[in-house]
Amino acid sequence: MRRRRLWIAILLLLVAATLATLVWLRGRAAPEAVRLLPEADAVLFVDLGLIRIGTQVPSIPEVQREADYAAFVRETGFEFERDLDEVALAVHSVAPEPPQPGTPPSAPPPLPYRSSEIFVGRFHSERLIAYLKKLAQSSERYKASDIYNIPFEGRTVRVALLGVDMVAVSNEDDAGVMHGIIERYHALAGPVSGPRLVREHYERIPLGSVAWAIGRIPAARPGTAAGGPAALGMVQQMAAGSTVVASLRYQGFIQFRLEAVTASEAEAKRLGDSVGMMLALFRGAGQSVQGEGPDPDVKALFDSIEVRQEEQSLVVTATLSQRAIQKVMAQPPASPPPQAAAPAPPTKKPAPQRRAK
Repeated sequence: MRRRRLWIAILLLLVAATLATLVWLRGRAAPEAVRLLPEADAVLFVDLGLIRIGTQVPSIPEVQREADYAAFVRETGFEFERDLDEVALAVHSVAPEPPQPGTPPSAPPPLPYRSSEIFVGRFHSERLIAYLKKLAQSSERYKASDIYNIPFEGRTVRVALLGVDMVAVSNEDDAGVMHGIIERYHALAGPVSGPRLVREHYERIPLGSVAWAIGRIPAARPGTAAGGPAALGMVQQMAAGSTVVASLRYQGFIQFRLEAVTASEAEAKRLGDSVGMMLALFRGAGQSVQGEGPDPDVKALFDSIEVRQEEQSLVVTATLSQRAIQKVMAQPPASPPPQAAAPAPPTKKPAPQRRAK
């Protein structure tokens, strides 16, 4: 009898330990929307619901919607700015197509990208399904989920409703990417699932971050130019081969943190020296602004920037005040309508001259 009670007690302890481990893993795991994503070169997550709750900024003024988006809202009843709570995005790089023989040499185009997204929000399922059926060229049933294949700009965009509050979208050529998302959803997105990039670096994201991104900075290939804006090209030159972890937290002010994980401490020091020089140039440019001097909020932002090295990582932090947030979000004052120009006084026509007889 005692032995039986002992075994029951041991079994209960094992069950409790297992449950506690699962709870701990889920507490440290990335959000479910992220764990559904496929392998990627960069991952972005934004918690819009938490931003709406935590921030106290003026509402964004209404803007005129494009025709396609206006039709989407009208037919589905879903507004991104009101009903979307979370967005998780995976970016997949694609090798560029080789140049055609006989074509003249030209500047290399930027690398094309494919992406997969998970949207969490308040959807009207029946209206959304009707809208997708109207756009879809075909559909596929996979593990109790319907996948709608929608042609768009020469690609196939696959859309699947995973649940009443979750939608998956991918423009990857491989249909297996969407199949994998659905399989992870039905497997309840285990706490150790998701892109390897997130599993390895999610612990570097501060608790309570409302937005974050993790990505690898690819090294520029010989004979090619970095695509995208000049600022991105500069980042690629400075931090090529590093993994960048960026995050935003809101605590009455926005706290920005960026960590570049390099291959060695020497590489982190080199990157820190480059960032320090660039920061000094920006601060010098701010001091030389004409007029009464730089905006005090912009100056406070630059003054808050800190750069420090932590072993083989370089960490950059900055703070944006609540007043600066309100200044950015506030609607600019309407400019007075242009006054009509005063009519010019009538000019007297010269009297006709009489011909001499």
